[in-house]
Amino acid sequence: MLVRQQMNQSFSLIYIFIKMKQASYFFYIQQICSSLNEIFYKNFSVNNFRSQNQLKQITLSEVYINWQNVQNIIAQNIAKYLSTKQQSQFDLNLFVQGSQLFNEDQCFKNCEQINKYVQNHGLSLIENKESNKESEQKQSNGMEQLDLYLDLNTMCSEEAKVIKNMLFKFKNNIKLKNNSNQCKIFDFETFMSPLDKPVNTFKIDLCQSGKNIFKIGAQKIANALAKCQNATKLNLCLSKSSINDEKTKIITKILEKFEEITKLSLNLSQNQIGIQGAEYISNAIKHFRKAIQLDINLNYNDIKEKGVQCIAYALQNCQNITTFNLSLSYNKIGVESIKNIANSLKMLKKLTQLHLNLSSNQIGIDGTSYIAGVLNYCSNINQLSIDLGYNEIKDEGVNILASGLEKCENMADLKLVLQENDISNDGAKNISNVLKRCNEITSLNIDFSDNKINREGFNSIINIFFKCQKITHLSLKFQIKSYQNKLVGFKKIYLNTSLNIENNDEQSRNITQFSLDLSGNGISPEQTQNITYFLKRCKNLQKFNLNLEGNNLEDGHIQIIANFLQNCQSLTEVILNLSKNRISAEGAQSIVNSLTKCQNLTLLNLDLFTHFNFLAENICKMLKQCQNLTQLSLRFNASDVKQDIKNLPINFQNLSGQIEKLQNLTRLELSFLRHKINDEDAYYISRDFVKCQNITQLKLDFKKNSIRDKGAQEIASAIEKCQNITNLTLILSKNCIRNQGAQSILNTLEKCKNITELYLDLEKNQINWEGNNNLKNSLERSRHIIKLNYFFDNYDGNEYSVCFK
Repeated sequence: MLVRQQMNQSFSLIYIFIKMKQASYFFYIQQICSSLNEIFYKNFSVNNFRSQNQLKQITLSEVYINWQNVQNIIAQNIAKYLSTKQQSQFDLNLFVQGSQLFNEDQCFKNCEQINKYVQNHGLSLIENKESNKESEQKQSNGMEQLDLYLDLNTMCSEEAKVIKNMLFKFKNNIKLKNNSNQCKIFDFETFMSPLDKPVNTFKIDLCQSGKNIFKIGAQKIANALAKCQNATKLNLCLSKSSINDEKTKIITKILEKFEEITKLSLNLSQNQIGIQGAEYISNAIKHFRKAIQLDINLNYNDIKEKGVQCIAYALQNCQNITTFNLSLSYNKIGVESIKNIANSLKMLKKLTQLHLNLSSNQIGIDGTSYIAGVLNYCSNINQLSIDLGYNEIKDEGVNILASGLEKCENMADLKLVLQENDISNDGAKNISNVLKRCNEITSLNIDFSDNKINREGFNSIINIFFKCQKITHLSLKFQIKSYQNKLVGFKKIYLNTSLNIENNDEQSRNITQFSLDLSGNGISPEQTQNITYFLKRCKNLQKFNLNLEGNNLEDGHIQIIANFLQNCQSLTEVILNLSKNRISAEGAQSIVNSLTKCQNLTLLNLDLFTHFNFLAENICKMLKQCQNLTQLSLRFNASDVKQDIKNLPINFQNLSGQIEKLQNLTRLELSFLRHKINDEDAYYISRDFVKCQNITQLKLDFKKNSIRDKGAQEIASAIEKCQNITNLTLILSKNCIRNQGAQSILNTLEKCKNITELYLDLEKNQINWEGNNNLKNSLERSRHIIKLNYFFDNYDGNEYSVCFK
């Protein structure tokens, strides 16, 4: 049951969530400060109050309470409520996220105890797929799980001690998550002190950006770890935290005592770890003899050859590993390092899943021979992912790697990233010849971007499809990124992908998902025809992703693609990127018209390099036919070409009339760049989504237009009416917005309590220092926004951006 106590001011959260669970005990600490990297945090939304009749039916299975400020007495009430429960009945998950537990709180001076709230208040649901899956498993085991959220409060010593005393009862089964508490130093010891018995699973996630973990912080982490030495599952994320060798030593010294570990994830990427730090890590790894799954991420460090050697030797002690992920990109390692890793991997006889990220090093041709040797020894591998991008392995290296792949007879899932390695047709042919003999492959992902593969090489790769009849998912990438550095003139840049698909009648009836990236290749109409001929032979294709950005395409190319699409009525997902080409209005219209035949679409992403005015009527007709859409993305770019904008308001009005009929829509993206959108246009655009009350993710990109304060107010007002939005991206850079418009956006964000992820870009407007400062301070004080990115102008002369999670 979810219990909701509504406040007049902004509130924080206490969440108690009770589910069924047996004996798998779970302990979890997560602290998230200002961060640019992705954190494993799920969104939630709060529903409306339930009616009195519904309240009568509430059972003790879910509890949710929204608090504004929580004082010591409330912590005591929580403890008193939990004291009525038997430890054997519950697995307790305690979440402490930015809490403000003030000594004076008039709102709760006379509040009832928690068990009274359980009986008398309404409920809402948390949207968390991972938690739901765990819950199903726990319910099947006949034991209840209790999740206690103390969100957005200031959890200080006095209140922490109250909670600590409560935790003595739940010694074995505690999961603690802390996010951005307002205290200077989060009191790890106080919360951890009840753990005088071992826990089963322990997770610390302190991934940060621009925030140092100092020596004292490393010691606190080590102290927390010391209380959980018998844990069998450990997830330790300290990415972007300025961890050096000394701090690594403090933390890994404790890890040496985790001898019961079966699953370990250690993320120390983007730090300052050198050879000595790698040695400390290896000393810990030696003790993980029971590990069956090991993930080590040391990307963007400086461990060099000697550091890799230490880690490789340590791996030889982990003979029970079945799943191994190792990421060492950007570490200045070469052949000797690969040799040491390979020798250790050969000893892991139980290995079935292997993922190696060795990109941007100096592996060369000789290094590939050692990787191939691993594949010869580990014949039981069924999932393989190898990233050797930017390593100068050339054709010789690819040929050697192919010889190793041939030995993996049980491989079902293969991903090869061979980007920018000076590979030609010969390398591509050798890979394709080997893969044709891998009859068990069902999922294949190959990245040959920025190489020297032409018609013959591409032909050999794409025809794997028809030789490996079990493949259901195929992703091929032949992107040429160099075109992005050219001036916009649409000259023919690369002619190296002269396609000629084999003209035979073989079909693939198993393929359901296909992705092809040929951006920047300058393909001809004949080559386009060959691609669509190939696709027509995929009779059961359901999900289609085609990226032809920057290919100098003209209407002849587009008509070929349109003819193909109108015959694919079984498609459910289409992602089509045709930006940065030379397509006329008529060509773009033919693409849109072809999609009217795809009435089973649930997802449509359409990126066209033209003005919306040219396609307005066609887009509306297409949307009228595609009523099953749940995800829609429409991106238009006028490319600085002067357009007739007199019909723009009425066209936006017609578009809104069609979008509002898509009642199943949950994700919407609208992008109109360089469209000379004014305040009136902004009003009609904002009508597009007001009536789509199921939208949870909204992205509006209107940069480089003419929106002023009134237009910003209209957009803000429309967003405010969509109270189910949890993820909002609003890009209004390079418009004419002043302080008043920015304030209207801020007022809306304060009212939209369900928005937990926000990306806001107001750069290059007319907002002065005071307006930017108010916006910045208000956003950072926001209690409901968990992941925040905002960008505006810094009056010291530099652009200013902030991201935290």
